[in-house]
Amino acid sequence: AGGDRLRPTLIEAVQYRYGAHTTADDPSVYRDDEEVERWRERDPIDRFEAYLRNGDILDDDRIETIETEIEETLATLVERAEGVDGDPDELFEYTYAERTPRLEDQRDYLAALRETHGDEALLEDE
Repeated sequence: AGGDRLRPTLIEAVQYRYGAHTTADDPSVYRDDEEVERWRERDPIDRFEAYLRNGDILDDDRIETIETEIEETLATLVERAEGVDGDPDELFEYTYAERTPRLEDQRDYLAALRETHGDEALLEDE
């Protein structure tokens, strides 16, 4: 009855990656504009927004409010994260239950760089 409808629900929304994998990636090599457009028509985020707008649940003012709240929250979180002095060695502590040989190599490489150049030199922006 009524209680049966108040259960946790998992919603899987398949979302197409419109952008490149990396800044060095050129998606036009492996997909064309028609493919991207077909996915845009089925985009679950756009479709859900249209559903909410059609039901008078969402409008431009509410979207602007949400976006402003997100930007403010994100700015606060970025500021907080940038204020944390982390230990680079911790990068390797919780990656796997047991360190792999490749991970050990990466840890050793970072340790050598830190010893040679110091932490400050490694953190400088290029």
